[in-house]
Amino acid sequence: MSADKTKCTICDEQNHFTLSGTSCVCESEYMINGSVCIFCSELKGQELVNGICKCKPEFETSLTNPLVCKKCTGGQVLINGKCACEPPMTLKDGVCIKTKCSFNSPDGKKIYIKRM
Repeated sequence: MSADKTKCTICDEQNHFTLSGTSCVCESEYMINGSVCIFCSELKGQELVNGICKCKPEFETSLTNPLVCKKCTGGQVLINGKCACEPPMTLKDGVCIKTKCSFNSPDGKKIYIKRM
């Protein structure tokens, strides 16, 4: 989509392109994806970093679509990029609850808590 000596291209402002030097680029809050500009939405938990739309650090990124961001709910926090309950809490019906005597540590080992 850049101008050369024989062909001129109009930057499609309706699709959020703008002219930068001799090239059509996406507007400031948009990311180029092939030949289209995709809006990077803060309301959806996204932010634009070096021209790439990513999930904000406090949001979980979908494995199947990196543009789908999920806010941690039910008392969950982001642990290693995933929404999870902080030990010794576990997730039940979408809410973090205290476990009675054991929980799995982030490395997968079962940890037991002595009852007082």
